[in-house]
Amino acid sequence: MWESKSQNEPADLKLLAIRFFRKIWILLLAIVTGAVVCGTGYYVKHVLLAPAPEYVAHSMMYVDFVRGEGQEPKYYTFNTAGWSGFVKTDEILDKAMEVLGKDPVAQQFSTVITKEEMRASVDASVDADYRVVDLLVTNTDPHRAVVIAHAVEQAFPVFGDSMQEIQQIRVLTSADTAKRVWVDTATWRAVIWGGILGGLLVFFILLIRVTLDDSVYVPETLRRRYGYPVLGVMLASDNRKNAGNQFREQLQRQLEENRAYFCGDAPYLEIKTGKAENIFTNPELLSQLNAYEGAVLIVPSGAQNGKLLEETMGQVEQRGKQILGMILTEGDEHLLKAYYHPLWTAGKENKISGKTGE
Repeated sequence: MWESKSQNEPADLKLLAIRFFRKIWILLLAIVTGAVVCGTGYYVKHVLLAPAPEYVAHSMMYVDFVRGEGQEPKYYTFNTAGWSGFVKTDEILDKAMEVLGKDPVAQQFSTVITKEEMRASVDASVDADYRVVDLLVTNTDPHRAVVIAHAVEQAFPVFGDSMQEIQQIRVLTSADTAKRVWVDTATWRAVIWGGILGGLLVFFILLIRVTLDDSVYVPETLRRRYGYPVLGVMLASDNRKNAGNQFREQLQRQLEENRAYFCGDAPYLEIKTGKAENIFTNPELLSQLNAYEGAVLIVPSGAQNGKLLEETMGQVEQRGKQILGMILTEGDEHLLKAYYHPLWTAGKENKISGKTGE
């Protein structure tokens, strides 16, 4: 009695590798597609549709702090957070606005510089010893950035006079120009990551499909999985009529006349027992099996019909008929050569069709 061995069938790693590498072009296409899609999307969003570029005017101020009291007097200091808050206070901004009102360059702008615009543009930081303050003015107009920086520079000393912790503030470097802020668009990183993600996604999809595919591609799978003799292999590249005539004669020598009922989808294999009917799609044809001693199953290669084949085999044996053998049709000649021969000789002429089990 036939018993399914597909669940315990060992993985045919060579066949899996051959089938997988034959689809390597899909993996390469996925890598290219992922790279193009991610790279293009990132470039459009962060470059073509990016907001207007920004410019930064940089000034430097030196702060003389008052020495504190005590046995070991220390200087008062403010950190970056402190200066970043001070530069946005009304005390500094109001004085800067007074300076702008007298600046002829500021009067030439089409739109007036407001206090809120100035507040959003200015920022400050300090170096390691807390005495050098970097004033940074960021704006989409480089000329406005420089004008705002000059106004705040003049407001800083006035602010220092009002602070008891500060002795004086003087300008070390005045902003003359504003430099453009170049944003790292990282387009190439997006391209690389898009290719990696696209390749990994398709790799795992291909791996799952190849692993779960229960189709038969080589005669060895039929022997190992079902334990019945493989009577022959017919290639998809053969001329069906001529191959059928040659194969028919060889099968007649191995099978007694009217002994076998051919089950499958290969009408070009007509022999004296009749046409090979597609029993997989029309199970009612199994009723014709009663006139024969057994059945020869015609299994198309790569048809993903492993479970359907097992069901057919079970029905044949339920009728008390034996399975005399199997014929693999629509065989892939290149795959068969790569599987049964070393890869470096797989391209040589080596005709497989018409070979039957003696």
